[in-house]
Amino acid sequence: MKEAAKRGAMQAAEAAFESGYNSGFFNGYQVGETVGYVRGIDSLKAAVSDGLRHGSPECAKAMQSLKSLGLADDE
Repeated sequence: MKEAAKRGAMQAAEAAFESGYNSGFFNGYQVGETVGYVRGIDSLKAAVSDGLRHGSPECAKAMQSLKSLGLADDE
């Protein structure tokens, strides 16, 4: 009887560990994805700004898109 209880407890512990691991992995992945997105937008802003200074109509469209999404810096 004790062995059956130990096996049951071990199976429950393994299931809890797997659930926690998967949850932690997913949360970490989401945080990493968000950080990457923010860094990408920040580097894009500098390039778009430089293109605007040189009169690029495509950069003007890109900046307008950033503004409409609320991602452009207000100056």
